[in-house]
Amino acid sequence: MLTRQMLLAASALLIAHAATAQTAPTTAQPSPAAPTTREAVRQDLDAWVKSGMAELTRRQETPDTNSAEYQRRLARYHELRRQQQTH
Repeated sequence: MLTRQMLLAASALLIAHAATAQTAPTTAQPSPAAPTTREAVRQDLDAWVKSGMAELTRRQETPDTNSAEYQRRLARYHELRRQQQTH
C-alpha cells in the first residue's frame, strides 16, 4: 500500500513538473523582419573595442560590473552604438 502511495505521489510530481516546464518562458528570438547583417556585427564589435569593453573582458578574471570603470566603458559602448544606429 505504501509503495502504491509513493508511486502515485511520484507520478503527480512528474505531471506537475511537466506542466510547469511547458509554461516556462522561452528565450528571446531575433525578429525575422530584422536579420543581423555582417555589417551590423562589425559595427557592434567596433563599438565594443573602441569603448574599451574588449580590454576589460579579455582578462582571465571576470570584470567587476559594479566598478566605476566598467560602468564608464559600458556607457561609452552604448553611446557608440546609438551613434552608429543614427547614421
